[in-house]
Amino acid sequence: MKMYKVSLLALLSISILSLNSCKKDTITESPKATAIDNSSIFAEATFNNIGNITTQALSTGKGMLKSRQTFKSFETTCMTISFDLTSSPLKMNIDFGNTNCLGSDGINRRGKIIVSYSSGFADSLAVITTTFDNFYMNDNQITGTMTITNKGRNQAGHLNRDIRVTSGSIIFANNAGTITYQATQNNELIEGDNTLAFSDNVYLITGSSSGTALNGQEFSAVITTALKAKMNCPHYVSGIVEINPAGELVHTLDYGTGDCDNLATITVGGVSFTITLPF
Repeated sequence: MKMYKVSLLALLSISILSLNSCKKDTITESPKATAIDNSSIFAEATFNNIGNITTQALSTGKGMLKSRQTFKSFETTCMTISFDLTSSPLKMNIDFGNTNCLGSDGINRRGKIIVSYSSGFADSLAVITTTFDNFYMNDNQITGTMTITNKGRNQAGHLNRDIRVTSGSIIFANNAGTITYQATQNNELIEGDNTLAFSDNVYLITGSSSGTALNGQEFSAVITTALKAKMNCPHYVSGIVEINPAGELVHTLDYGTGDCDNLATITVGGVSFTITLPF
């Protein structure tokens, strides 16, 4: 099996040039084919990152503040969190300011993440809705709505929640293109339920997504082996996703066997590429 080392951001750029690609049945064309649907990986990582920020901020601020008080995030000094406890539903604003705010994860953010929720946001069937106000990550604008519905405990006794992204988009800087994205997933807490710390939480994620890549080509994706997310690691540590670019061979994305690193493998037609994950 041949192995290629490819930068994901390079693939995203190359994908713009692949607009007129048709279905290829020979592995000689696989390097070009894998460039087309890497927008799926970038979008998944982007909205997963936002979900982690909002969940952590809401959990950290719970019971700590009176209405309209603010506090600075322990992640970075330029991110301010405030609550409006007089509105219905309640609201939390995560404000990164009007200029880029560099987080400890190396990502520049600006603008606001707005979270609406009920007082018992951790209760079963409680709904948390996230929207954006001129919000940017590394100068790329993020739009759309993320809805989290708490489902209580499943048959295994684990807390779990459904996560839906609708009308999501990543508008790249310098007119480099737009990724559209929607997803329906379940997020199951399998470790860390018995502690107050967020960093020791471990989740299993299942579900599917779809959208359009930078070159305008449609894609869909389904998680065939649950993705494992450890909150002390910025990337998924294991799990498999089948990505289906319109008119092309299925791409199998493998996040590995549990190590915390920024590498994953895409396999198309028997040829595998090692890619560097975003963020």
